[in-house]
Amino acid sequence: MKFFSQIFLALAAAVLALAGCSQSSESEKPKKEGHETSQTKKQKDLSGSSSLKPPAGGLKGIVIQVLDGDMIAVKLTSGKTETVHLALVDTPDKKQPYGKEAFTFTSTNLTAREVTLETDAQERDKEGNLLAYVWSGDKLFNEILLQQGFAKMTGNPPNAKYKKEFSSVETKVRKAKTGIWSI
Repeated sequence: MKFFSQIFLALAAAVLALAGCSQSSESEKPKKEGHETSQTKKQKDLSGSSSLKPPAGGLKGIVIQVLDGDMIAVKLTSGKTETVHLALVDTPDKKQPYGKEAFTFTSTNLTAREVTLETDAQERDKEGNLLAYVWSGDKLFNEILLQQGFAKMTGNPPNAKYKKEFSSVETKVRKAKTGIWSI
């Protein structure tokens, strides 16, 4: 397992280098703290078993910064930069259990990646951030955070497009005591 995670980290570093980003320092990597915190244990195949399909439209852009496990900055193709809050999911803050791991997981998997942003009934949260479902290729990253146990589902009424699917994923992850559900 360690061998495969080292290969994955090397590939991720190469992709980031090609995209003009630098590899994160050793001090930014997660450390074991008594619960399953090793990033290598969490970097599973992101294919998941979802039947969800990306939208035909949506805003396109590149993730230029990860602010938290569920908040990113995206430079849209229009040139505008938007702070995006991932809809229907909530990750722990960095100082809470699994918060740093959620941040690292999101950073590793979204930084410098092209994404499609899909909005729902309410386009902005109360702070004015774009509230969106974030698609990386044909994968819905909001759902991946739930699958990996880094997030719990939240109710962002009136946003509920994927509520049924997210609820089903959360139930399975909770029963398996994965990630945040293990403590």
